[in-house]
Amino acid sequence: MFNDRVLLRFFSFFSFLVFLTVVGRLFYLQVVKHDFYSKLVETQSNANITFTKDRGLIVDRTGKPLAQNRKTASLYTFGRNIDDPEAFVKSLQSKGIKLNPSAKSALMSKNRFVWIERQTDISKAETLKKAVPGLEYCLEDARFYPEGNMLAGVLGFTGVDNQGLSGIEYYADKMLKGTAIPVNTIRDSRGKLI
Repeated sequence: MFNDRVLLRFFSFFSFLVFLTVVGRLFYLQVVKHDFYSKLVETQSNANITFTKDRGLIVDRTGKPLAQNRKTASLYTFGRNIDDPEAFVKSLQSKGIKLNPSAKSALMSKNRFVWIERQTDISKAETLKKAVPGLEYCLEDARFYPEGNMLAGVLGFTGVDNQGLSGIEYYADKMLKGTAIPVNTIRDSRGKLI
């Protein structure tokens, strides 16, 4: 029916057509849609986080610190990385962590980011991270008052984000507020920060 020469031409033409289609598609994706895909990759893989570093000290007239900083750990998770939110919550409860209702509902609805517990002991955070899959922690500054409650009415206190809420901490918040440091990080394919 068909001789070898006709079959060879047909398959050569077909191969050339497939090759031309692949090259055309690659050209379209890499040249024509380059800006679109570059922006898409950047928004999916880059994350910009701002940390505030080193809130200022409050000292007495002799230079003795009345309010200073100490490192703590804050536990968090990405809801979409938790396969079974109910088992995750039960695992946290078995470790002594009680979630507030808004954190529970955020986990159940697969929100992107959920604070689990703020300003806890670093060794406790490391232990929990090893014991509960999907749990992460970051280091933060927390306010520490060496004299305890002695000057609490005057010094005031700060919130979990280290902002002044009352007393000198509130009044002098602009002066005491630490340096804001923008940090550019990248995410892996599952959205976890690297």
